[in-house]
Amino acid sequence: MGGKDPARRAPIVVDWLPIATRAEDGSLCWHPALQDFIAEFGNQPGVLSALSVRFLPHFSWGSLVPQLEPLVKLLNSWSAHSRAEVRQWVSDEVNRIRAEVRDERRRDDEALIRFS
Repeated sequence: MGGKDPARRAPIVVDWLPIATRAEDGSLCWHPALQDFIAEFGNQPGVLSALSVRFLPHFSWGSLVPQLEPLVKLLNSWSAHSRAEVRQWVSDEVNRIRAEVRDERRRDDEALIRFS
């Protein structure tokens, strides 16, 4: 991507980069292409927020908890990232996802009570 207006172009690239792969144990790991991209362009405005959007489930039957919980471990793997922007983003994202998990569990419990 080089030197031509990375602030404008970098968030667009996030839309087509692979985010994660599955390890042999089934856990999520950052895709190497995304890791390299964030190491170089993670300080560009809009890059990390574009990545946040990619975490949102687009459609789901049932609880979102099984889709959200693995993201916390994945995100925490960047909690000591070399870029301060990334470390702050990780903290914010983990807090946001944990709040979503809490809310989703509450909705799941309410649905169980309603349909029992």
